[in-house]
Amino acid sequence: MAKLPRPLRDRILAEKIPNEAKTPSGIILPVNVHLDNRAKVVAVGPLVKYVKIGDTVQYFQSSGIPYFQDNKSYIFLKTSDERTDVEFVI
Repeated sequence: MAKLPRPLRDRILAEKIPNEAKTPSGIILPVNVHLDNRAKVVAVGPLVKYVKIGDTVQYFQSSGIPYFQDNKSYIFLKTSDERTDVEFVI
């Protein structure tokens, strides 16, 4: 397994959590339904204050920079400024 890149400044690197095709009650969802965009944090930049490795974050659909490595999907997200990519930490 190759080493993951280290985020700079106020960015985090998170591994996307795939959406479930079935709800907890057993209802099968169509392919085009987007429940939410969640990811598990695997690396943080030096200026990140409130997010730590292992946290699960929810982010906006159109935010972040996608990154693919070893058949896994990651996303770089920004955690500060007025327009932040991270909605909240779960």
